[in-house]
Amino acid sequence: MSAALQTLPRVEVWQAVRRKTQPLLVERVRLGLYLILISYVPFVAQDLMFSQDRLVWLLLIKVAQVSFVLASLWSLRSERFLRHAAAATLASITALGFLAVLSALVRQNTGSTVLLFIIITIGASMALPWGAWWQAALVGIFAVLLGWSQYSVHGSLLPVLADPANGAVLTAALLSLFTANGVQQFRYQIEERDLRLQRSQAELMHALRLGTLNEIASGLAHEINQPLGAIANYAAVVRRRLDSGAATPEELARGVDLIGSEAMRAGAILRRLRDLGRKGSIGMQVVDINTVIARAVELVRPQAELQGVTLVLATGSRLPAVYVDDIQIEQVALNLMLNGIEAMNASAPKILSVSAACEQHSVRITVRDTGGGYAIATGEQIFEPFFTTKAQGLGMGLAISRRIVEAHGGSLTGGPNPDGRGCTFSFVLPAAHQEASSTANPTEVLPPL
Repeated sequence: MSAALQTLPRVEVWQAVRRKTQPLLVERVRLGLYLILISYVPFVAQDLMFSQDRLVWLLLIKVAQVSFVLASLWSLRSERFLRHAAAATLASITALGFLAVLSALVRQNTGSTVLLFIIITIGASMALPWGAWWQAALVGIFAVLLGWSQYSVHGSLLPVLADPANGAVLTAALLSLFTANGVQQFRYQIEERDLRLQRSQAELMHALRLGTLNEIASGLAHEINQPLGAIANYAAVVRRRLDSGAATPEELARGVDLIGSEAMRAGAILRRLRDLGRKGSIGMQVVDINTVIARAVELVRPQAELQGVTLVLATGSRLPAVYVDDIQIEQVALNLMLNGIEAMNASAPKILSVSAACEQHSVRITVRDTGGGYAIATGEQIFEPFFTTKAQGLGMGLAISRRIVEAHGGSLTGGPNPDGRGCTFSFVLPAAHQEASSTANPTEVLPPL
């Protein structure tokens, strides 16, 4: 195990394992209960054929077993069962085992109970992701139930110790403990690796965001200087009016309002830079994709101005909301836009089109440039890590962008335009709900300022 993996707190890993295995445990218990219901059919047939003298008691026990199984299936829907899934599972298996022992006592035959306990202990260790300690508790309870049933039938513990079937039970119990422990450690190792990978991906995305900031720094410096210059001009005008003594309250209020508006504009730009450069992710939330794309466009617009690129934005009205990490999706859009701007350094005309539209319960964002494109033979290589067509590129932007989109349940594709001028890249995100209309807004052309 690498040194980086060893730095992960064990408590953090176990908590992640528990969060993921509890819902799985509930589903396995539900499947097991259905199998138990089906298995009662041959047992009832057996009682009808060979235990008619004890049929009433056996049928009553079967009714109790079926009732308990149905009640357990109903309780699986509650949040309380999910919070205490392992304990509730152990209690359910214990209750069903107790009823099975009662059936054995009525029949005065413990052979079927021995076989049943072997099947349950081995099956639980392999199918239930509840760990070695809960498996040990199950083995201990079954040992008590089995000892009680055989003592009640034989009247002594000596046959219990001498019966070869009980040796098989002991072997199955030990095997189940090793199996449960192995499954538990395997899940721990998988979750530990998933957490090196998640942190590594977060570091890569953070590095990509910082690289993006470096690319747009010159344009943003120009953008921030505009409100700062306006603030200085408005302040100078207000001061001259005050010095002249001819200023009216309305004029002064107007000047202060303009200063405040420009300060808010500069502050909004700085906040977006802070959010984009923040380490890690902001978190998943339901957002309007038009808002995310508009923020990305505002960040690249100064860079487009410096390069003489015309931005064409075509967004859709009433697009479905998406459930995403908006900073990560904004990063994807920024990366595609900056790639397009860079690809048009030696092209004319320079037009970057950005659109968002509804597409079968999903949203598609498309970025199209009129640059030089790349060879069709390159194909999917463009999305491979460290593959780049740029002289100074690292080849990680598109690879990380595709990974981000796929982590959100979407897809990222792209390639040269059919006319040979430029490329088109688009990514699709699933809608958070299905109440959308594909009605498009008029196209908005954003020329250089």
